[in-house]
Amino acid sequence: EAWKDERKSRIKYEKRSSTAAFNIKVNEFEKYGNIDIGDLRIEYFLVDHKPVKYAYGFNFINNKKKITISGDTKPCENLMKYGQLADILVHEVFIKDEIKPKDKMRSKTAEQMGASAIMVSPPPIAKPNPDTVMDFYKRVSDAVSIPIVVQDFPQSSGVHMSPQLIADMANTIPNFKYLKLEDPPTPTKLTRIRNILGDKIGVFGGLGGAFLIDELNRGSMGAMTGFAYPEVLVKIVSLFGNENYAEATDTFNKFLPLILFENQEGINLSIRKEAIKARGLISNSIVRHPAGPIDDLLRTELFQLIEQFKPEQT
Repeated sequence: EAWKDERKSRIKYEKRSSTAAFNIKVNEFEKYGNIDIGDLRIEYFLVDHKPVKYAYGFNFINNKKKITISGDTKPCENLMKYGQLADILVHEVFIKDEIKPKDKMRSKTAEQMGASAIMVSPPPIAKPNPDTVMDFYKRVSDAVSIPIVVQDFPQSSGVHMSPQLIADMANTIPNFKYLKLEDPPTPTKLTRIRNILGDKIGVFGGLGGAFLIDELNRGSMGAMTGFAYPEVLVKIVSLFGNENYAEATDTFNKFLPLILFENQEGINLSIRKEAIKARGLISNSIVRHPAGPIDDLLRTELFQLIEQFKPEQT
């Protein structure tokens, strides 16, 4: 009954093509508590989403590892209390009006909760320019004392950062220690950055690992990306790090068809969740609107690739 009005308003507001995601079983809980599912413990706690009541953050704890999800909240004491020593903190980076005041920065909250580094993408900027981007990251760096990972993903942020701007930022901003490079062609851009900076900053690839071996050959540290079979990427990076270059390349080439298939633009998350579900790691492959599920033919093609390459046996 408590969910009825919320369900109705969300369907009306969001105008979803399907309401299947709202057909859920509701379990009411108190302000604080635990839910145990097998060997997974879920802790829930109140966060600050005024004027909305009963907004929650969550801890997912398994095998001495902890993931904290902040929920939709302002910086608040409860989040810092329950998120202490999390291995991963999933937190929105900024609210628009909180970009300038350093004491309200989400990056500062993350540091106070024990984060060892933060990854920050450029914010939406009406007219992106190098000076504005530089000033933004200076403000973040001034607010924290931990390393910053700059995410260079213009397809998502709308902000293009040239190799020279990245080099200027690295030479100006003390806490800028790492770059997540997702501006293709990534190998070419990586070389241009290395030619200017040398090894001053660490560089990770992304984009589903599609260019991993080329990025490693040009000096990347590895990949920070989504892929349903991360053990494949771990093996490639480990082999390369141990100077087994030929075997690393062979392993990459072997699984490249699966990597590229999963990384199809617009449906990559739907494909990845289908593969993760097939591994038995999640119970469904539903993705948030406006994305949708893959069709039966694509699902069959995915399973054929998995059967052909057997990535779980890597």
